[in-house]
Amino acid sequence: MASRYYGGKSEKYVESILPLLPDDGIHRFVDCFFGMGNATRQIPCKMTNTQVVAYEKERGLCALHEVIKDDVLLEELINKIKNVKNTKEYFQHSMDIVKAYNSREKDFSKVDVALAELVAIRFSRNSARNSYRNPRSYEGRGYDAITMAKKRRVLDSISEKFYNQMPIELIEKNYNWKKIELINDDCMNHIEKWGSNENFIFIDPPYLPNKRGLKERNDKKPVNRGYLEDMSADDHNILIDKIIKTSNAGAKCMICSNFEIDVEGNPIGIADDPYTRLLQHGFRMVVVKKCYSTAIITEKNIKSPVKQKKKPKVEVVYINYRNIVGSWGYYKYFDWKDIC
Repeated sequence: MASRYYGGKSEKYVESILPLLPDDGIHRFVDCFFGMGNATRQIPCKMTNTQVVAYEKERGLCALHEVIKDDVLLEELINKIKNVKNTKEYFQHSMDIVKAYNSREKDFSKVDVALAELVAIRFSRNSARNSYRNPRSYEGRGYDAITMAKKRRVLDSISEKFYNQMPIELIEKNYNWKKIELINDDCMNHIEKWGSNENFIFIDPPYLPNKRGLKERNDKKPVNRGYLEDMSADDHNILIDKIIKTSNAGAKCMICSNFEIDVEGNPIGIADDPYTRLLQHGFRMVVVKKCYSTAIITEKNIKSPVKQKKKPKVEVVYINYRNIVGSWGYYKYFDWKDIC
């Protein structure tokens, strides 16, 4: 099962990009923004003889994955899950650990950090580790009785899955994670060294704020708008430069993004998007699936549910090769000639 994580890819999403993988196989899979590892779990971990390298800049997430890889530490973590409480106070305590550990203000055992990360992700709104997903927060907001009952069942299922399914999920990852070389660093410092035709570079960065249903801000790196390690517009442009260099050196690349769509389902604003620059360097933008944007919701900005409307979007990937496992006839895609 895919792990909940803000911006993380679902099982259905990963299944939709499998036909777009290169048809000559993958010798080495490099995941530049590992997160909770959903894409890596479904792609290279199910392949034989494929080396896996993963980068994750956030210190706390790396601690979690290191615990998952270690049999003894994982057993200790699973035993501690039994004592977790789904309360705002317990959530805030976990968030304090996550923030202090990631900022290096205070140190904790890796097991305590791993547990805090799991609690912060699972019991926060949109898994954004921003504010507590309070089961009572929907009361008095204009929902009818049937809708309220559905929302209570969803919130109850989150607790149930945490206590009952989380240990199963972690044990499954323990087996898969052992083949991953996990590096706690910014992929920007390493990506260019993987410029070889035996490497497949998977890049699923934090999307630009407007692609997450958020308004642009003047500060370059806003505080937790879904990620504890976010990216500015300048960071994205630097990443694009590095992707082009790595692609020119021979590596196969896949980059994830999204676009709002018009009433006919066509992406809006392709010409103005910074990643469209990739199309000038041999990349093809492929429409993968329809989705909806999810804005970060905090205690301070909860609005009437009637006013919250999700905008339809399409998920896209940029790839720099044409020999795919599937058939191009199943996809809508754009080359540079379609844009200029």
